[in-house]
Amino acid sequence: AAPSKDTIDNVEDAVNVIIDEAGVQDANGNKLENPPKVEATKLPDSHYSEAFGKNYDEACSKAINSPAVSPKIDAVFAEAFPGVSSDRMELYSDIIDISVKEGDIPEGGLYVPVWLAGDSEAYVVAHWNGQSWEVLQTKVENGVVYALFNTGFSPVSLTIVTVGEEKPGNNNEESDNNDDNDSSDDKTSAPASPKTGETMPVAGILAVICLAGAA
Repeated sequence: AAPSKDTIDNVEDAVNVIIDEAGVQDANGNKLENPPKVEATKLPDSHYSEAFGKNYDEACSKAINSPAVSPKIDAVFAEAFPGVSSDRMELYSDIIDISVKEGDIPEGGLYVPVWLAGDSEAYVVAHWNGQSWEVLQTKVENGVVYALFNTGFSPVSLTIVTVGEEKPGNNNEESDNNDDNDSSDDKTSAPASPKTGETMPVAGILAVICLAGAA
């Protein structure tokens, strides 16, 4: 049974519920008869470094502005919201640790459910290989966002990309001009990098999971 929403404060707890409910898959999208045990945990302090980020907020900022993740966020936004100015892009980002605790990883990797898909949202999932961020292949299936881990498990960055309210006084021409300034390349101005569990809609997500389980 899923924990009550009153006991869930952290994103990693919500991800564990999603993993338990949806289950992992092999690289071809098949559910496994004897799946490995995959677990999400809070990011350990041992991961922090000059390259990764010296604290949680800095790590989140480095992740979404990294050479691999930043252009992927822009591409995902353009594909999901065609014709919408990039100055309306909003990001909700978190970093947790996902690892295999027991069992074998099948050849080709493992699709792990990392979040529930929502309306008017797109997703970028990346993992830290010890030196840099690598964007993972994702898919949405039965209302669940899956990421394919084929190069190892480690810190995982999950970014939800959505559209914010149009800024008063902005028109299309002004938006085009804004796209040329430096702020479009630095995503730290977006409402990204919340501390774990502060911004992600965990309670609502778990309520949906509980209702699905009851059904």
